[in-house]
Amino acid sequence: MAFVGGFVEKNLNTFFTNLFLVIDIPLAVSYLRISTEKQEIEVQKKAIEEFAKQRMFDVVYFVDEAVSGSIKAFERPGFRQMLLFLENNPHIKDIIVFELSRLGRDYDDLKEILYYISSRGYRLWIVTLSTWNELMESIKSVENPLVKLLYKLLADIFVSVMAFTVNQERVLISLRTKAGLEKLKKEGKKLGRPEYPFPIDEVKHLMKKELPLTKIHRLLVAEKKICREIKRKGLDCMKYETFRRKCKSLYR
Repeated sequence: MAFVGGFVEKNLNTFFTNLFLVIDIPLAVSYLRISTEKQEIEVQKKAIEEFAKQRMFDVVYFVDEAVSGSIKAFERPGFRQMLLFLENNPHIKDIIVFELSRLGRDYDDLKEILYYISSRGYRLWIVTLSTWNELMESIKSVENPLVKLLYKLLADIFVSVMAFTVNQERVLISLRTKAGLEKLKKEGKKLGRPEYPFPIDEVKHLMKKELPLTKIHRLLVAEKKICREIKRKGLDCMKYETFRRKCKSLYR
C-alpha cells in the first residue's frame, strides 16, 4: 500500500505507476479527510483497505488533515494532488472514499466534484454506501451502451439525492450548535476558551527593559503553548515557571 499526504513527487508517481503496470494489479486512488486533529484518519483508512481488498485494488492514498468540509475540494492540497496524480496516470479510473461527506458538505461543491469525476470517466466508490457501489459494479460490467447510459442516469439521480442529504446534515449540525450555544448563554454560562492566568508582573518587568509588546507576547505566550503541546505528546519540556525565571534572568 502506498500512503501519500499533501504533495507527491513526480518520480514517486512514476514509480508506483510502472510497478503496478508490470505486475498487473488494478490501481485505485483514495481520498481521506479529517476535519480536526482529534479525529483518527486510521478509521477511514482501515475501512478503505478492507473495501479495496475485496475488489482486488491496490491503493494510493491522498490525505487532507484538519480541513473542514466547508472548504471547497479544489482548494484542498491533498485533493488537488490526487487529481494531478490521476491526470498523470490516465489508466487509473477508480476513486475510493469512506463516505460522501469526505469529499465535501456543501451541495453545490459536491455537485461540482461529482460532475468532474463523472465527466472524466472516473468511477467513485463510497465505502459506506453499498447500493451506490452495486450501481458502480453494474456500470463497470455492462456492455450495452444504452443500458450503461441508463445506469449512469440513475447514478446521477442517486448522487444528487445523497449530496442534498449531506448538505442538509451540515445545516442541521450548524443549527444544533447555535441552539446549544444560545441555551448556554441564557443559562449565564461563559462561552469560549477558559481564561488562563496572565503573568502581569512578568509583563511589567519586561516592559521596564523596553522590550516591544510583540516580543513579550512571544516570550510569555507562544513558548507556553509550545511546551503544552510537547508535553501533550509525552515528550519532556521544562516547566513554564522555569521558563519565566529564565526570562527574568535574561532581561535583568
